[in-house]
Amino acid sequence: MSDSEDDALDYDDETTPEVELGFICEEASAPGSLQVHANPDWTKWDGGKVGGRPSWLCPSSGSLPSTEQLACSECRTPLSFLLQVYCPLDEQSDAFHRSLYVFVCRAAGCSQQGDGKAFRLQLPRENAFYAGESGASSLKSTDSSTHELVDPEAAVELLRTQGSKWLFPEHELEIDHEPDSREAANEYEAKLLADFEKDKVIGGRKTREGDESDPFTDDSELDVSQRELNEALGHAGDQDAQYVRFLTRVALAKDQVLRYSRWESDAVLWVHSQGIRTAAVPPCDRCGGDRKFEFQVLPQLLNYLGVDQQGSLGDISSRSCEWGTLAVYTCARSCPLETQSAQEFLHYQPAYAGAT
Repeated sequence: MSDSEDDALDYDDETTPEVELGFICEEASAPGSLQVHANPDWTKWDGGKVGGRPSWLCPSSGSLPSTEQLACSECRTPLSFLLQVYCPLDEQSDAFHRSLYVFVCRAAGCSQQGDGKAFRLQLPRENAFYAGESGASSLKSTDSSTHELVDPEAAVELLRTQGSKWLFPEHELEIDHEPDSREAANEYEAKLLADFEKDKVIGGRKTREGDESDPFTDDSELDVSQRELNEALGHAGDQDAQYVRFLTRVALAKDQVLRYSRWESDAVLWVHSQGIRTAAVPPCDRCGGDRKFEFQVLPQLLNYLGVDQQGSLGDISSRSCEWGTLAVYTCARSCPLETQSAQEFLHYQPAYAGAT
């Protein structure tokens, strides 16, 4: 499932789905400080968080994923919390509040290292935990006979295995719209691609300097062909077309770590041509309805997590977590959960290994 040579980089404004991007606030937060849903004013929940421990939408022990669900399906090692995104459905009464959570395996030697699981939690506007109107100053008091409340520390006890070495650095996640390709100056785009080349992201021979045929030196849009890119970058024609497409697209906002486009299957930006999801996505385990793409985690996030700098952490190797992209597919009905959680579908695309 790869694009043809001449349309691999074609972004038609009429057909390209609208995408929102996630960006990391680079300064790490104090551990445990980003308990998003501990703020009773839900208008402050926009965005999400990366690393640390999850901030559960439903502060009830019965709503959390089970210990078994939070373990790697291959090696049974407890998964590490990666990130969460607040993505409510204003038009759907039983999903007025809605958060998605991603966990990954960091166990060295596991065949699913870097792979993971995704979970959905949601609540109606009128619920047992939060006020129906925005601007509340405190959480609701809850009848303990109906809901067994747990504090944040107890809620994440499921994830405690060998202490803080299982936790990624904690950062706030901010959401913004993807820039239109027409807003990117051609010279700036060329510089970004040159930076990729310099850092050996693509590999191969260096870009030719002073080439007047470079498609990025004129006033054309970014809708260039694979052949033109190969000529401009000085590569042979067997360079992975999807990888060049990925580099060109993310260069519009190179610090992005997440791409969000709810239930737009064509919005997945695969990193390379291997490991693309072509088979049908399994239906929702709860209602049997279709699952559709909602968001993906990009490999740029690894730079902020310090994966390469952590060194040996017991049985966790210095490169114990790596991916090309993690694509999350969710129930397109966002079927009611009451106060339970639902496991959704996560597709793991391995990291790009270079053209063969």
